[in-house]
Amino acid sequence: MPRSFWNARPIVGGNLPPETYGRLVARFVSASPIPLRGGRDTGRHIYLDLQVPDSHSDAGIYECAVNIRSNEGTEVLYARRIEQVNPGSAADFGFDPNVGLSYGTGGDPSDGSYLGLTDADFQPIVNDELYQTISDLAQSCSRVAAYGVTYSDGTGIHDIHMNSGTDPSDYHARDDRVHQDGAIAFYFDLQSSGQQQSYATWVLIRFASQNVVES
Repeated sequence: MPRSFWNARPIVGGNLPPETYGRLVARFVSASPIPLRGGRDTGRHIYLDLQVPDSHSDAGIYECAVNIRSNEGTEVLYARRIEQVNPGSAADFGFDPNVGLSYGTGGDPSDGSYLGLTDADFQPIVNDELYQTISDLAQSCSRVAAYGVTYSDGTGIHDIHMNSGTDPSDYHARDDRVHQDGAIAFYFDLQSSGQQQSYATWVLIRFASQNVVES
């Protein structure tokens, strides 16, 4: 019997609150330079298909759009950080709007939502390495946590980059948010000498027109 190929892509969900900042925790399904909802490869994003398991209220497949280039030609910079976490302490699957994240410093030094970064922590993207870095991490992790803003129709999340510190002369400065920077973290669980070890690799992205400041 001849093979029958299926050309359809997974159907995206629509359970997220519209245009809301928060954290989406899900399992990785696939990655592509083409939007899950259809379109073309503009070279500006990597699109991750993320699935929240059926047992959760936000169950479904969602698109996560991560910038690897700017559509205005502004240079995109990125940083990587590895965080050791207690086994089993990763956030539960689903969307949580009650979180905050700031690239800089501020508030209580013990507040983990302040990442303590500086401009010097970021590096230019060389030969599309950010696309491959995100793809490789996504394919080998146990879960993904994406911090950003949900789509207007609730089918995905974007603005997975710094959302503050924009040069006032840049028209994107009007979109700046307080304590609502975007980022993406990939969680891993390893077994070593009979003990479980867990860590997260964070990918943090900003545009050259942004500067990390104290929040």
